[in-house]
Formats: sequence, structure tokens, C-alpha cells
Amino acid sequence: LDPSCVAPLVRTAAAGRRRSEFAAFRPRARGSHTFFGFHARASRRVVEIEACHILRPELAALVPALRGLFTGLVPPGARWDAAITIADNGADLLVSAGHRPNADASMALAEFAGDHGFARIAWRADGETEPVALHETPVLNVSGVPVDLPSGAFLQASAEAEAALAGLVAAATGDHGKRGRIADLYCGVGTFTLPLARAGANVMAIDGDAPSVAALARAAGNAGFGGNVTTEARDLARRPLAADDLKGFDCLVFDPPRAGAAAQAEEIAKSVAPRIVAVSCNPATFARDAKVLSAGGYALEAVTPVDQFVWSGHVELVGVFSR
Repeated sequence: LDPSCVAPLVRTAAAGRRRSEFAAFRPRARGSHTFFGFHARASRRVVEIEACHILRPELAALVPALRGLFTGLVPPGARWDAAITIADNGADLLVSAGHRPNADASMALAEFAGDHGFARIAWRADGETEPVALHETPVLNVSGVPVDLPSGAFLQASAEAEAALAGLVAAATGDHGKRGRIADLYCGVGTFTLPLARAGANVMAIDGDAPSVAALARAAGNAGFGGNVTTEARDLARRPLAADDLKGFDCLVFDPPRAGAAAQAEEIAKSVAPRIVAVSCNPATFARDAKVLSAGGYALEAVTPVDQFVWSGHVELVGVFSR
């Protein structure tokens, strides 16, 4: 990669993170202390926290209340994870555990939701998610389009970073982003699909999380441009789109999880799409997938790093490839 292809770092505000996953663990010993905080890196050990300076203020303000709640509820020997998102109409909490909540836990969570203005609290166990308290469906504005959030849906960490990434992707698609045919792979709830489709592009949006895909489709329909969006729920790691499936697209956008898009990149490399836009939260797997695209005849034109994970060694990036 020519260093001149790397654009200046796009910075984001420190206290902007709108979602976070906390952990709680209580040892089995009688009278044991419940640990509440974050998992240590690559570990199940829970590191307690008093404050976190990368969280949005309204999320940071909930930490003491969440600690108090979990300290009283987590049974001996249990581990609970708590994924919380600040939506536009209240907080959304998903508790994941290896067991279902008992009656006391369900009641306490429902009361907590009412006392602290949560839109929803849900519980996930054995692969199933059920609401514990639902005052209203959490809604998040995605590039000006209201989206009903499924429990545990993936989102960019901050609204500021989401806007920066959406702008970079739109700029990279060029005129195709206004009237072309685009495939958005690993689309989530529509971070890139919704602004591209609203601008006039015809977008095929695919993701392995069926509730997120359904939420995206509803949002596009409610906003009046549902005709510009087609969707499919599909595990692209196990069932990548073949090169033949990608014929006729002017641009391919893909934003995989940290593991990258190894299988899908192999098929993209065989495609004839003139432009590829790759979004990644892991430069190592981006480099691996970029090497596959390069071997297939694509040239990497530009890379823009986005400092979404403030004060950490992680970085988001947007890479643009062309034939």
C-alpha cells in the first residue's frame, strides 16, 4: 500500500459511546462479593469499574444503579452479561446468562426499568430472547431514518462514528450511491443501506441476523423508499454469495465482524463489480481480505482510519478498491 493512499485519521469525541457490555460474576463461596464491570481482555475475569470516560453521560450515569441491581440479583456461581444501548427513546438492556430469571429477578428487573426510564429490558438464555419489561420498542435514528431496534442488535459504537463511516461509504460509492445497484453485505440494521437507498440507490442488504434485516426493511418501508431495498437473512461466513450472485452490481459494500470476511472475500475477488468498499474494525483481518481482493485484480485506492474506539489500540477503517 502506498502511504499516500492513507487518509488522515478521523477523530471522534471521547465520551460518545452509546452502547456497552458489562459483566457481573458472583463466586460460589458463602457471602461472596459480586464483581461488576468489564471483562479483562481475552479473559472471563471481571474487572470492577467506578467510572468509564468513553461512555455517553447518560450511559455512564446508569453504572452505579446497574451495579446495585446486579449485586442483589446475581446468584452464587453465576455470570451475567449486560448489553446496554442508549436509544432515542430510552435505554435498552439485554441480560444474557446460562439460566432463565427466577420470579424475583424478573420482578426486580421490571421495577428497575420503570424506575430508571428504560424502554426495554430483555433476557437471553439458551439461544432465546424474551422481554422482561417493555415500555416501548427502542428506536434509533440511523442517518435520519427511525429504526426499531431488535434486542442485542449490532450498532456502531457511537453516533458520531456511524455518521463518519456512512459519509465515507457514500463518498466512495460516488454516483452509484445515488442511482446504481449496490450490495450491502453484513448490513446490520442499515448503517449504510438506509442512507444509500434514501439517496436513490437500489440496495440488496444481507446479514446473518434476521431480526436486524427485518428491522431495516420495515424502516425503509416506513420512510417511503422500501422499493429501493431488497433484503435477505443469510450467514455469509457459512453461505457466502457466489461471484455469479454478485453480477450486475455497480458496487459491493461489506462490513464484517472482527473475524473478517474470508469466505465472502474469495467470492468478491472473482466478481466483476467495478468498485468495492470494505469497512473493518480489525486492520489485521482487513489486510488478509484485502490481499485476496488484490490477488483477484482489485487495486486498493484509499484507506481512511476512524478513531471510533477512543483511547484503545483498536481502529475502524474504510478501504476503497476498484478494477
